Amino acid sequence: MLRNNLLSLAAHAIVLIFSGLLSSMAGRQPLWIYFVVLLSFFGYALFGYLYMHQMRTSLQNFASVSLASLIGLLIGVYCWSFPSLMGFNWMIFLFYNLYAFLLADFVPFSPEPKLTIWFFIVPSLFLWIGMGLNSRKMYPSKKIKD
Repeated sequence: MLRNNLLSLAAHAIVLIFSGLLSSMAGRQPLWIYFVVLLSFFGYALFGYLYMHQMRTSLQNFASVSLASLIGLLIGVYCWSFPSLMGFNWMIFLFYNLYAFLLADFVPFSPEPKLTIWFFIVPSLFLWIGMGLNSRKMYPSKKIKD
């Protein structure tokens, strides 16, 4: 479980770096920004599919990739609990979840805490989905013979 949690943190760092680089190359073109966001979601799922080890249950699988999201939640709760002048500390949370910041720039919603706090779950959710896709390949369902 520790291995998966450390890999999930590494996956989040890698996806964050690549989405930052791709978004800087995309400029302010909404279609490319949407592509970068979708690519980052796909990156999490691919990383979960390729590198995460299966646990005994689905809940253990989710817990084994929850470190990146837990850190995001702690950052979000801290920044929300202790607001700074003009909300600059909320930018730390939005940088940790760069896809939230990119989406808030082009989708008509404000990047305020009550609307973007739920983005903390995205890394673990997509890593877990990737693990689930891998488990279906490893353990295909058995067909019942008549």
